[in-house]
Amino acid sequence: MKQSLLPSSNLADIETTNNQPSKTWLVKDNKIVGYTDGKEAIKQSINMMLDTKRYDHLIFSWDYGQELNSLIGKYESYIKIEAPRLIKECLLQDDRISDVDNFTFTAVDDGLLIEFKVITAEGIIGSEVTL
Repeated sequence: MKQSLLPSSNLADIETTNNQPSKTWLVKDNKIVGYTDGKEAIKQSINMMLDTKRYDHLIFSWDYGQELNSLIGKYESYIKIEAPRLIKECLLQDDRISDVDNFTFTAVDDGLLIEFKVITAEGIIGSEVTL
């Protein structure tokens, strides 16, 4: 009879969850002022993900944040194709978000305003980002 030095386990008995908690700190003007939950918590999460550059902060995993800065200086036609993909890639890391769609692009000053709808477990949330 062969014995292993490694413990054995039945992985079917282990329960895992990837759901992100909804209740979180409420941040206003870079200060924690209480708690928030539901749709407001998801809005805050969306804003934080879009405000964070991917790979710039060691505290976040490499899946967190956006890479929209790679589009600066590119042709508008390329941005209109690539920006929706990058925004979806950023936001769909949150399991409370099921889809991102209805992208509209508006030229503003020296940039481009991108508006879109985020479909969440709590309803539809309008959001925007400027390049």
